[in-house]
Amino acid sequence: MKKVLLMAAAILAVSLMGCKDNKEAEAVAKYKAQGELYAAQLDSLWQVQDTLAIFAMDDSIRAKEEEVKATGFDAALTAFQEALMGTRERIAADMVVMKTEKGTATKKEALEEVASDGLNGDVSISTVTRSINKAGAKTLEDAKREHNKK
Repeated sequence: MKKVLLMAAAILAVSLMGCKDNKEAEAVAKYKAQGELYAAQLDSLWQVQDTLAIFAMDDSIRAKEEEVKATGFDAALTAFQEALMGTRERIAADMVVMKTEKGTATKKEALEEVASDGLNGDVSISTVTRSINKAGAKTLEDAKREHNKK
């Protein structure tokens, strides 16, 4: 009788693990597709330079990323981030400048956001560096322009 119970428990455990793996695979496929959709939409908005829509899309992406984290499926989060990485890396430095120019964030806040993205794996460290350099160059350019006015 004990053997039958142990066998039943083992079969139940294996089947439950199979369900978890299946749910994780479904989550990976779902969030990868959503990441690719967000990347395409962000690219489109970037082409027309619709700043407010780009900021709104960025907020939506960050909210979706939190939703994916809440699932507990690390592979789904990685798939989502990888689907967006190319687009986010292309525009990250310009986003810092846009946010500071539009007044939606201070330079420090915008750079902290990019640095956080770098630490979370959303963008590469070279993208963080490029963003810092571009923000610094913009500040220097503004200071020179202001000095020349005087």
